[in-house]
Amino acid sequence: MRPRKLYLAAAALVPALAALTSPAPAQDQPTLKIGDAAPALEGKTNWLKGEPVNQYKKGQTYIIDFWATWCGPCIAAMPHLNEVANGYRDKDVTVIGLAIWPRENSEPTRDFVANARDEMNYVVAEDIDDRSARAYMDAAGQYGIPTTMIIDRNGRLAWIGHPMMNLEGALDMVLAEDYSIDTLVARQQEIDRGNKLLAEAERLATTGDWDGSFKVIDEIVAISHEEFGYLALIKFQYLLGRFERHDEGYAYGRTIVDSVIKNDPILLENFAKFILEGPGFEDNRDYALAHKAIQRAAELTEGKEPAVLDTLAQVCFALGDAAAAHAACEKALALVDDPRVKADLEARLAQYAEAMKKQPG
Repeated sequence: MRPRKLYLAAAALVPALAALTSPAPAQDQPTLKIGDAAPALEGKTNWLKGEPVNQYKKGQTYIIDFWATWCGPCIAAMPHLNEVANGYRDKDVTVIGLAIWPRENSEPTRDFVANARDEMNYVVAEDIDDRSARAYMDAAGQYGIPTTMIIDRNGRLAWIGHPMMNLEGALDMVLAEDYSIDTLVARQQEIDRGNKLLAEAERLATTGDWDGSFKVIDEIVAISHEEFGYLALIKFQYLLGRFERHDEGYAYGRTIVDSVIKNDPILLENFAKFILEGPGFEDNRDYALAHKAIQRAAELTEGKEPAVLDTLAQVCFALGDAAAAHAACEKALALVDDPRVKADLEARLAQYAEAMKKQPG
């Protein structure tokens, strides 16, 4: 399960990435930063599933995913975390799902884990009196969940991010032979610079200086395509949809498909989906560009991501190729179990089959 839409609200510069906040920030300046030794979990958690990780073993890499039973986006990210846990287990990577911020009347963590069974095929723990939340989330200046952290083979904090946004890329970087914590610290400093610039882009947008805001966004995106590529998608959506600057928007879109978002299947799929469904340019949809983006996403996901295949089918159908749409939809249908998703796909499959009957040859 992946985030399907990064469409923009009319007044928002940056889309919400499904973060759910803690009751109140404990401090302004983070005291736990990339490169710092990660606090031991001993005495801070109750271990509910798997072998307890009270201390970090040298040579072992750890992923800590902070979540809660009341957090929908956290639960939606679990299948992806399961894939990571299963796929990287033989590389000495341990995934820990650490439940924090319990709410009154929410499902007890122990019950949730018992019902999840193999859907959480990794180590699971729950916080004790906010001890781990304070040691990690508050200390790192993180006030929303899901939040994921990577602890490297020397027990140092190497990455903080959303579990659905480039977790594998960050993990591969930490596991690489040429991995250097100093490189990551320098990278984080650049990301921090980008985040400060983002505040300026938001300020300019709120004053109505959108071109100034877009110029700052270009500067931010240049810092890191992986970290800030979503901003390029947002700029594309604004140019094309909100401001109806179609020629400029499509020219920019063609550029970022070949560069900024070229290796990000989530952004590519959202790019194509926006061309299919976005408001403000109903009579000027470049389905060929959408097809280029979604075809690239299908290649990157090796034809195994049903959301991508579904969008590919819809784009093919929009281009008038019902047979290609039918083939892609069949592949997507074979990959899903959710009854509601299957019903949607089956309805579209029937639509494509009917259209194929009316096409020559």
